[in-house]
Amino acid sequence: MLKVNADRIALVMARDILRADSQSQRNINAVVAREVADFVRVLSEELQKTMDNGIDSACIINSYKNQLTK
Repeated sequence: MLKVNADRIALVMARDILRADSQSQRNINAVVAREVADFVRVLSEELQKTMDNGIDSACIINSYKNQLTK
């Protein structure tokens, strides 16, 4: 998968994790920022390695969001 698409997916997932009700009271500080950045970096790298370039990132994001609502 292209880096730009992998980054987009990872950022959407990180955003949704931080928005989750269980995380709403979380104190966002430098340590948490680094953890989020590491999550985005690692997820993006894994998506780049494992996903085909032809896969549309919007399809993955929509599938992910559909799983959240179930």
